[in-house]
Amino acid sequence: MAEEGESEPLLPSQSRAAADTGGVLGGSGSFTWLTVLGFGFLTFNSAVAIYRSNGDKGSIAFVVASYLDLAALFVCLRLFERALPGFVTRKKLKGFVLATLRSPLPETTAGGGSSAQDPRDTAWSRARLIVDSGATGHAVGNILLLEGFQPYHPPKEGRVADGSRVRILGIGRIQRGNFSIPNVFLVEGVQDVLISTPQLDADHGLITCMGNGICKIMEADGTEVGGAIREVDRSYVLRYLEVPGTAQV
Repeated sequence: MAEEGESEPLLPSQSRAAADTGGVLGGSGSFTWLTVLGFGFLTFNSAVAIYRSNGDKGSIAFVVASYLDLAALFVCLRLFERALPGFVTRKKLKGFVLATLRSPLPETTAGGGSSAQDPRDTAWSRARLIVDSGATGHAVGNILLLEGFQPYHPPKEGRVADGSRVRILGIGRIQRGNFSIPNVFLVEGVQDVLISTPQLDADHGLITCMGNGICKIMEADGTEVGGAIREVDRSYVLRYLEVPGTAQV
């Protein structure tokens, strides 16, 4: 009886075939429908992640790198399954598989802890900038989305559509990727980022046009400075907005 861990000897025909193919046997090499489904699911999720990145180059680079790494992992695992034990090809593929598994993991520090992701990146990965024709001012509920924040002492008070009162904690600027928006208030309880069309009009003379699932924000001469797309919840979500002027009230 062979010792544990040793593979069964190859038949002469298997040995010749393995030698000819570098130690890979079995199957025609074609992808199964399950593999195609997996690649399709991975591609769809990566495309959605890029679409929701709001043009942030760092986020897009991370998604693309992760997609390529996972694609390489799928291919290596497929070849590893077909490689015969004991051949150099299998050992090389094992190294490739371990390398692809290692690459997307966060780098560890000398103390053994993992390097944390920038909390601002995390906040932006979840943020949606909604064009709001009912809000009188731009509002955000997460201070991590603001640059140059100036707190109010004491906080100011405002009202929402249902008449309830909210605290306005300060003012700042959104400056990230495709977005440059001054005079944004930090308001308690706000979930999505609300971009007020009345404020865009009053402060900058910008015109907002909505229709057929598309929103365009323009200067008086027709120059487009912003655009949004209507999503399934009927909210117009901004894809870009470069507000002219940087004066902060």
